[in-house]
Amino acid sequence: YGGVPLIGDNIYEIDDEMKTSRDTYADCVEYIVNECELAARDLPNKFRGINTGRATAGSCKGLISRVRLYEASKLSMVVILESQQVFQKN
Repeated sequence: YGGVPLIGDNIYEIDDEMKTSRDTYADCVEYIVNECELAARDLPNKFRGINTGRATAGSCKGLISRVRLYEASKLSMVVILESQQVFQKN
């Protein structure tokens, strides 16, 4: 519920201290959308043969639309508000 820690392209060694604080829900949505847009640029519209079933540009765009739809829903806003209340109590 709510945001998660965004690690991004960082690479951690076993002894490194990792980021554990949560990012905001909005930051997570933007991260997902940006990553999918970058991937869609490099992926074909369709795979054939043994590559059938792999992610395509269309699947990236579909994920973007689903993430944006969830972001705009009233249910999403309830989850965000509830998660903010939980974190404020702790």
